[in-house]
Amino acid sequence: MSNTLWFGLTWPIPSSEVGEVCLCAFGVGCLLASQRPKLRAATGCDFRSPSFKASKASCRALTSVFSEVPSFFGFSFPEERKIPGRHFQALGPVGLQSLQLSQEVLQHLFEDALCGDVSGDVQRMHDLGFVPCVDHPNLPGHHYLEGYFHTLPGAEPFPSVNPRCGRDMLKPAASLRLRAFAEGVRRANSEFLARMAADCPEDSVLRRLLEQGRAFADLAVQIHWGEPVGKDDVAWHVDAPNSALHMAVSVHGHRSLKMKLRQPFELEPAIHEELQVPGDVYVGNPAAFEHGLEYPAATWETRTVALQLRLLINEAEMRDPDVHQGLGSLAKGIAAQPLRLPGLAELRRIEAELAEAC
Repeated sequence: MSNTLWFGLTWPIPSSEVGEVCLCAFGVGCLLASQRPKLRAATGCDFRSPSFKASKASCRALTSVFSEVPSFFGFSFPEERKIPGRHFQALGPVGLQSLQLSQEVLQHLFEDALCGDVSGDVQRMHDLGFVPCVDHPNLPGHHYLEGYFHTLPGAEPFPSVNPRCGRDMLKPAASLRLRAFAEGVRRANSEFLARMAADCPEDSVLRRLLEQGRAFADLAVQIHWGEPVGKDDVAWHVDAPNSALHMAVSVHGHRSLKMKLRQPFELEPAIHEELQVPGDVYVGNPAAFEHGLEYPAATWETRTVALQLRLLINEAEMRDPDVHQGLGSLAKGIAAQPLRLPGLAELRRIEAELAEAC
């Protein structure tokens, strides 16, 4: 549980520790007051003066005084809790967590036909339902293909929104291998997903989607090659609500993720840049922050292939006026709860199970 400060920002300290922190802060004030002569003698500075400027000596003196706070009150400041992810602010609360595929799982995914595998070509991807997209009209030499699928366990088509245009389509099932990967992620993180659902408001769209097993069930496979996309050509955007919980998997090639984020106590966002190489995975909620990508120059053989796994949502659900209810809870969960990726043995078992069910 976190606490909201008077100016609307979230302070990630549990309520049980707030009293202790406040008492420590009060102790610092009392101790500084009682130690003013000592500080003045050590530094030659009057800390009450409006012209006071910190120096190395004054900092050392303050550090010495602060170190006496625990013994002054008989306890210590609460230790900072280490969390697996990171939390930021943007259009709303943001949670991010980075993961890594094993090399054998990475190879297993790249060998799938929907990722182009080692023998795939452009025509074959068109035959599999991929469509050309244009995010950079000023870069005619940059090529971008995208394919849309679902990763529910069953092989039947499922009506859901096309993430490119926001309209419903009858989405085909992904390949057995990619469906097994997404199902493996759901199973490996079942407790996490149940906790996230419980943290969303009752009867909310996000809670219903999570309870129905539709996390990471919308798959877009993205393939980029050709002319590079540099920093001046980044297509900045904010995702739709289906990215309130989002996993991106780098399967082949390189790309650079750029995000406009700020720390909870900062007023202006800064651009955070993270290189994505094969095997890199991040989970986040890009429905709450502006982001874009840079791509290096690449041939078809060195193309970038990425999987975008979102919430499987239909157009009516996406346009629900309350669809964002619970987004803050999802952001907190992404930052605070450790996630796990399945191994190859797990994926093979799930593949056999799904194949038998079909």
